[in-house]
Amino acid sequence: MSDEKKSIGRVSTANQIVAGIGVGDKTTLGKLAKQVDDVVVVGGGKSNMPVAITAVRHALNMAESFGLMRLTKPTDTLVERIK
Repeated sequence: MSDEKKSIGRVSTANQIVAGIGVGDKTTLGKLAKQVDDVVVVGGGKSNMPVAITAVRHALNMAESFGLMRLTKPTDTLVERIK
């Protein structure tokens, strides 16, 4: 066995954070990406907000395609869980 720490992945973290949004809850892409980045850093990874934003955007687009989220984009992407 290796003594190396395995860092937490942004994609799986983004999926978990998006799945954890409650029905009726509203947030933004930026806030969700910050949560993902914080979890990765605490887990031993390096901060990388552009990658966190991309991971969250993909998770949100998938949730939206299943009818679970409503995304609106005036400046930052606003997120609302609807189902």
